[in-house]
Amino acid sequence: MGYGYGTYNDGRVRSRSDSVQPEHSAAYTFDAQTSEWTLQSGFDAADLLARTSITLVSVEPQAIRESEQRIAGCDRCREEHAEIPFDWILADVLGKHGPYEFILTEPGLCPNCKSALTEKTLIETQGGIEIEVR
Repeated sequence: MGYGYGTYNDGRVRSRSDSVQPEHSAAYTFDAQTSEWTLQSGFDAADLLARTSITLVSVEPQAIRESEQRIAGCDRCREEHAEIPFDWILADVLGKHGPYEFILTEPGLCPNCKSALTEKTLIETQGGIEIEVR
């Protein structure tokens, strides 16, 4: 897993390369004048950017750490149980459900095997399924 910060490292992630799961690689551009992120072509970008209702959300380290605490493992260490994308947990932590795409400002880490997590890494949630008891 690698993150690119561009020529001038201003703390903004410009690209993400995943050699284990190349389909999770992405490149981003940030327009400082409009404060908007766009996803460059190559990562389902044409279809994604054609949908104007999608909002890109930058996920700060604190939210990443909180999200990590809600998972038991990832598709590398719990392959048969990892069925939910990490971005579902991010949506819950951030309270942003709907037409959002999340961009991690730094990689997440699986609490079980310490593998890098991307937004689309499949995970197993902590504690299983919640049920309502009457």
